[in-house]
Amino acid sequence: MGKLNWTAVLVACVFMISVMASMVVVIKPDTVKASGYLVDFEEENQENKIEEPKPHGTISVTGSAIIECEPDTLVIFLRITYLHPVSAAKAVEEVAKILDNLLSSLQKLGVSKDDVATTSYNIEKRYEWEYENGYKEKRVFKGYEVINKIKVSIKDFDKGGKVIDAAVNAGVLVDSIKFELSRVKRDELKHQAIEMAAKDAKLKAETITVALGEKLGHVKSVNLGNYVYRPYMYWEKGRFADETGESVPPTTILPGDLTVSATVNVVFDIL
Repeated sequence: MGKLNWTAVLVACVFMISVMASMVVVIKPDTVKASGYLVDFEEENQENKIEEPKPHGTISVTGSAIIECEPDTLVIFLRITYLHPVSAAKAVEEVAKILDNLLSSLQKLGVSKDDVATTSYNIEKRYEWEYENGYKEKRVFKGYEVINKIKVSIKDFDKGGKVIDAAVNAGVLVDSIKFELSRVKRDELKHQAIEMAAKDAKLKAETITVALGEKLGHVKSVNLGNYVYRPYMYWEKGRFADETGESVPPTTILPGDLTVSATVNVVFDIL
């Protein structure tokens, strides 16, 4: 009798568990039961959500920036030239001798070989026209001409005049003198100018939209315009001449200011 009662109890328990399992309610993560009701937060959030204004136009502005700066490099462009009537090899040899004398003189001034570079080197046949009664008669071969163009870059501007004097004394011609920015300084100012131009564009756009009672939206497009860096040409062959007509550079070198500029065009949404 006792065994039969326990079996009935066990069967009744299993039955109750199965009934309770069938009554379990699955609640979604985005719902909770409050005060006896299931509340759908997604629907409630949609009702309370504030719609963002939609763009109804665009505004295009151009920002600009100009930075004035002092140069940090003086570049002197030199030219060694020699004409030999019959031998190109002799002309090459003479140009090499002049270059050696120049480098020796520059070294005494504290100018390193790393600051001296050849920009071009040419060996050419030289011809000249002979005139008679004001008319060209014939083209005459004059020899082999070697031209070695060199630039000297220095940081100490006080040495500029001494470098020019040393070059002239070595038999070297001066083509031009420029004040420049080193690559590191140039890149630094370039980044600053572009950043300033972009901020200027945003300021202009904000000023215009506020004045019109509108709101400035997101950026639609950006176009980098002109980035300009111009070295300061202090002296160039042919600009000055002495009483003999020869072009002579001044040996007192005074730096001038440089400018770095940039423009940026930006298109914004109008809200």
